[in-house]
Amino acid sequence: RIEYGFYGILVFGFLMASIDRIFREQYPLTSVLMVCPYLLTFIILLRGMLRRGFSPISWHPIIIFYLLQVAYIIVEIFNPEMESYLGWLSSFWQKISYVLLLLSSLYIFKSIKNIRFFFKFIAIAIFLTGLYGCIQQWYGLSSFDTRWVHSDPHILGLFSLPGSGLRKFSTMTDPANFGTLMAGGGALLLVLFLGPFSKKKRLLLLSFSIFVLLGMSYSGTRAANITLWAGLMLFTLVSIYQ
Repeated sequence: RIEYGFYGILVFGFLMASIDRIFREQYPLTSVLMVCPYLLTFIILLRGMLRRGFSPISWHPIIIFYLLQVAYIIVEIFNPEMESYLGWLSSFWQKISYVLLLLSSLYIFKSIKNIRFFFKFIAIAIFLTGLYGCIQQWYGLSSFDTRWVHSDPHILGLFSLPGSGLRKFSTMTDPANFGTLMAGGGALLLVLFLGPFSKKKRLLLLSFSIFVLLGMSYSGTRAANITLWAGLMLFTLVSIYQ
């Protein structure tokens, strides 16, 4: 099923940095992740041709925004001051990958049931990522994480806290990405907590959010605090008259 490929890409995205550290960065996992949306889109198109039918695309402002970004990157190739065409190609390839993943999600989210499953998946994935960050804080880094941090003085310097200790990064590439993800995820979980759910589900969402916000604090990322409050304020503004 197409859904397996889509969620497989998301799982791989959450775990890629840890897998990279386990195998000592011997494999081009980032390139593999970027190729996956291309393969998924090809399968969706092939499936549509075999069934002789495609669902019309809803031209949402978010889709238009991404397409405008792609157009801007294409125009950048004519910039006479551009220093690296290889860098441009990498950026273009990455942006196209994001757009294809977005379009694939529109194909998959055909019903409320599929959308609900997606939010359940994201909530659990964010919770597990935050929980692992808490485990790093409470019990220390794993052997492969410790080896990776101490393999480069630059990484050690960036991850070190004033005085003593290290900023935690869970399964992400660095503390900044981890903290920002936890901030956005924490805001999402708190918003869902206010939704029309049973007491059992709301208690579960609140429990998830506690570990996620703890993980955010352990990342030592100051921008994460702004992201969290910005998300909550945005929710307040859009729901103030409801």
